[in-house]
Amino acid sequence: MSSLNLSLPEPIAEALVAYGRDRGIESPAEVVQAALEAFLLQQGYLASSPPKRVRLTPCSQGSGFKDTSANHDAILAEAIFVQSFPQE
Repeated sequence: MSSLNLSLPEPIAEALVAYGRDRGIESPAEVVQAALEAFLLQQGYLASSPPKRVRLTPCSQGSGFKDTSANHDAILAEAIFVQSFPQE
């Protein structure tokens, strides 16, 4: 692990300590490391960990449509449209 000496303006340093204290993080360095990691991931400069496998569990009851796999966009759009109206 590399070491970095960082100077911060007083308001940012105080906010950093308060943030860590509120979340039970003793070291401001841990907060800075997590924030930098999130930022670099978002900007595309840090490779993310491999995605976790998604396990799909089939429904016990179907949707009632026989062509869902072929027309899923239309079926979802219709369901969203119907749900957007208040129920009486």
